[in-house]
Amino acid sequence: MHLSYTARSSDLLREQMEGTNAELSKQLRDVTFRRLFNLHHEFPTEFHRLTGAPAGAEVEFSIEERHLPYFLKGRTLNLGEAVLLGADVGPVQTVGTLKLQLNGKPVETWTGNSQVGGGPACDVKSALGNLVGQHTLKVVDAGQLGPDAGTVQSAMTFDPAKLRDLLLYCEFKIQS
Repeated sequence: MHLSYTARSSDLLREQMEGTNAELSKQLRDVTFRRLFNLHHEFPTEFHRLTGAPAGAEVEFSIEERHLPYFLKGRTLNLGEAVLLGADVGPVQTVGTLKLQLNGKPVETWTGNSQVGGGPACDVKSALGNLVGQHTLKVVDAGQLGPDAGTVQSAMTFDPAKLRDLLLYCEFKIQS
């Protein structure tokens, strides 16, 4: 089957659509967008390098426009909140001396959170800087999440039974 057609232009329709698009763009500037990055699933190679390498190893990961909704492509985003969360933390009650670095800045003030199973949470807004771009994560001290001495995992940074995932929760707006 072969189908031929001719598209017709309409200046009136084009003007209406451009006006609608401009109004929609204006309204989107007032919306706070939220995104939860699951490092284990969205950056599996980097996550395994981070958790499996000895403490002190730097791991780079890149948050790109493809990780965000399509309509945000090419827009400048203002980061409102960024929290790093330890998810699916095993039997550990506290993270102890857990210290990370994000983009060379310390990540070490951990609190419990009520949103994601009560695991550890740390504000990383100042360390993250811009949401979209290249980032470096480094484990300085695994604290209570490290493996017990003399176990098979003792060469790893984190004990897989104590930390199964890291989540990065971000809130952002389109820059006016």
